[in-house]
Amino acid sequence: MTLPTPPSTSDSPPLPDTSFIQPLPTYTATAQDDLEARIERTPGLELPILQTPTLDYSRPHNPPLKTEQADDAANQDARTLERDIVLAFFTAIRSGHNDLVSQFVSRGLVSPDVTNSGGETPLLAAVCGGNPPMISTLVALGASVNAYGTSYSVDSGRRHRRLRRTPLQLAAQQGRLALVKVLVEDYGADDGLVAPDGYIALRLAAKNGHREIVEYLPARRAGVGLRFKTIVRDEWEVVLSILKKLGHVVKFFVWRVPFFLLYTAPRGLCKSAWRRRHRFGAWCKRAAKGVIKLPSRILKFLREVLKALKRTPEFVKRLAQAALKFLKAIPGVVKSVLLWVGGGLKTAGKAVLHIFALCASLIHTAVLSVLSFFRGITPKDVWDGICYLVKAIFVEAPLALIKFLGTFGEMSYKVLAALFGVLGKVLWYIAQAILYVITWTPKQLWRCVKAFGRLNRKGFNEIMALIDPKRM
Repeated sequence: MTLPTPPSTSDSPPLPDTSFIQPLPTYTATAQDDLEARIERTPGLELPILQTPTLDYSRPHNPPLKTEQADDAANQDARTLERDIVLAFFTAIRSGHNDLVSQFVSRGLVSPDVTNSGGETPLLAAVCGGNPPMISTLVALGASVNAYGTSYSVDSGRRHRRLRRTPLQLAAQQGRLALVKVLVEDYGADDGLVAPDGYIALRLAAKNGHREIVEYLPARRAGVGLRFKTIVRDEWEVVLSILKKLGHVVKFFVWRVPFFLLYTAPRGLCKSAWRRRHRFGAWCKRAAKGVIKLPSRILKFLREVLKALKRTPEFVKRLAQAALKFLKAIPGVVKSVLLWVGGGLKTAGKAVLHIFALCASLIHTAVLSVLSFFRGITPKDVWDGICYLVKAIFVEAPLALIKFLGTFGEMSYKVLAALFGVLGKVLWYIAQAILYVITWTPKQLWRCVKAFGRLNRKGFNEIMALIDPKRM
């Protein structure tokens, strides 16, 4: 789709100098239009681009003049083109087109430190792609090795967060040892820089379990206080959000429901009755007629009862058919229950056998350590065996039991569906809804407990990292 050429007015900004632009390669950001042609015919470009511009779609309340409309359209076209140029630049970085990246910077279209709409720098994009030649190209073009950019991460609360990182910190966090060595040895990246959340490259590598990078980087203790502050803030945000939800629930049941039942509903009924007070006489008249007709209605009810008694054989037949259908479904139900119990016994048996196997392994390790006088097997191996055994008894076995009990819902659904059909399914869903309401508050409280547990664990790790900076 070809963009319209903006009208030439005396107030229009001058066209940018495009004499330096050479034909770009076939690779462009938009497939419908040629990038060079758009640059040549779009006024108001601010080159080189330092960051992705934000588009303003707001419109004033008063209708603008024609010249103002033309200027707004030209500026909007310019900002859109700038965003497309940045998009093409970052796409070339991720695709590994070194020549195209060099042309974007050398021609003055973008800065080597330009940030995209998410705040990511070109070097961060190259690190994410794991491309050392692209990093070399960007640094040669003037990209700052120690510049911060935005990177996405997932925290312990399963939330996507935007974190500020240098290229070295991101490479250490992702476990890219080759990139870490290139950035430190060839380009002098500073491993002592502290991110806004308190993390340094060493602690990011240790946090994500990248032992080789931890051994490579020098020991540093920077950023401990800021990390403590970040940990407390993040976990406290989780706790506050949970407490806020619980507060809304308590407010609903303790305040809103009683207020509605004791004040809003009676007040509305009284107002409605007062507005309809002129109909009170007619209502009394209808009530009196109803009392007069009561004997005839009782007789009609008795006649209906007699008719129902006459149809009793048909009702008994239907009842017998339903009972027969119920009895036919019992074998299938028994089979489902037996399969469920058998699966539970199988899971429990596996857990018990696993515990016995770990006990035998621990005894074997301890005996070998004594016979070999700790030459082949270290005390750490014995301690690891004890830890595995304790974990199997107190963690894995309870988790297996909980997993087995979690299948009770599926089994009960099959049983109710087989016995009562659609009615059984409806009853199952009603029971699930009631169970969800009952267990919602304990689950939220458990989330609070887990947040405090994470806070204590992370705090303890930071204290230990202060003693041993290379602690994993």
